[in-house]
Amino acid sequence: MLLRQADEMAAAGLQVAVLDVPLLLEAGWAAQCEPLLYVDVPRATRLARAVARGWSEEQFAAREDAQESLDCKRRAASLIVDNSGSPEQTLAQVERIWRGLVND
Repeated sequence: MLLRQADEMAAAGLQVAVLDVPLLLEAGWAAQCEPLLYVDVPRATRLARAVARGWSEEQFAAREDAQESLDCKRRAASLIVDNSGSPEQTLAQVERIWRGLVND
């Protein structure tokens, strides 16, 4: 389904598509995606954000344990965004990356 949709979008002239797929590596889609972007956030910040959304520490740990390691995700990525700062800092990084993708 993913490849069919990508082919349809390319045929329609779309140059860039963004997939927000937390389990991209686990699903085996990495080979179909270039570049891979990894959003890096320290564990304490990830945990605090999850707790703010109503998760328990145990739920957070279980979800992270069920996924590929962060080191594996980081190594697979060709681009990394540091999401430990302000929303504005993160947005500036994403905008730089986006401009590079759509202007190439």
